[in-house]
Amino acid sequence: MNKKSLHSTIREQMLRTINAAQVGDLLPTEKEIAERFGSSRATVQNVMLSLQREGFIERKKGRGSFVRSKERRIFSATDFSFGGQILYAYPDYPALEYLLFRKIVEELARQRQLDMVEARISRFSNLSLIKELAGQSPQLKGVLAHTATELTEGRGQRLLHALGVPVVVISGEQSVYDNVFTINPDHYKNGYKDIELLAGRGHRRLAYVGNEPKNQGEKLVQEGMRRALADFGLPQKNLAVNHGEVKPWEDSAVAAYEATRRIVAGRNRPSALIYRSFSGAWAGLRAIREAGLSVPEDFSVVANSSPLPMDIYLYPRIAYITCHREAVVKMAMDVIGGKLDRTANNLTVDVTVCEEESIRPPKGPSVPR
Repeated sequence: MNKKSLHSTIREQMLRTINAAQVGDLLPTEKEIAERFGSSRATVQNVMLSLQREGFIERKKGRGSFVRSKERRIFSATDFSFGGQILYAYPDYPALEYLLFRKIVEELARQRQLDMVEARISRFSNLSLIKELAGQSPQLKGVLAHTATELTEGRGQRLLHALGVPVVVISGEQSVYDNVFTINPDHYKNGYKDIELLAGRGHRRLAYVGNEPKNQGEKLVQEGMRRALADFGLPQKNLAVNHGEVKPWEDSAVAAYEATRRIVAGRNRPSALIYRSFSGAWAGLRAIREAGLSVPEDFSVVANSSPLPMDIYLYPRIAYITCHREAVVKMAMDVIGGKLDRTANNLTVDVTVCEEESIRPPKGPSVPR
């Protein structure tokens, strides 16, 4: 194996090791790596130096090499050899979804030689935190933010516009500023596909559990559902919409659990349930089982969000219709990096349908249309 191909082999293996590790983990020593691949220390050192320049690792004298840590100070002089910073802002609420997005943002930022600066916005804080961190980031390339009440208001968008860098808001309201962009799933198509999937399997009576805080996409989801009901010849009354007043800082799984208990205990109960999120579907499974019923034997279940990492071990695996987190973050990073046309401020990500074990035709004769 020549020197160039050995360098590539070591680099590829180290990237696999880094991707499988946690942020801050200690990596093997250069001596250990050299012995493993039968290479010189110089070749290994060149690989590690390139990984450091690209932002994958940080090297601490006398201690070793570590998977790049989010706690590293972003204002040290060494940072200027990288590509700058990206500010990721998200609500400090009890939602696993934000943490899953955070992991993807950090990984893509690292691949693009960017530091990730983190801002968690609580219900008691204001947008001054974003403004302060942006002002302290000497090479800020852009801002990626999850929707929050403060960001959807006129004052919030004006503040984001004033930062002077590309700003992308996930699930945000329509933007009117040239440097502020929004990315949303195709909500209308999502709602249509919910009904198409279930009605196509013979379900005639359905319920939608909107167990997350309302946002501008909710109206489009329900419009898509109503259009699909009409296309399948089903009356609008065959879809029961259960949407409590869930606050952003409240546990949305509790809302889904309580709504499901009411649904399964009621008269004319549906044969299929659609949940706004995976956490809601999980909570719904619990309520269904406590009622002595099961999925998919008594109810089919669909979630309108990407699956959680542990979902592969759940039985039954839950069917879902969504746009994947990775696709959303990649689009956002492409906007910030100038790889997408910036003349369109409000972007849409297509949704995909994934059938799983939680879908089955209803038992017995179908309910008349």
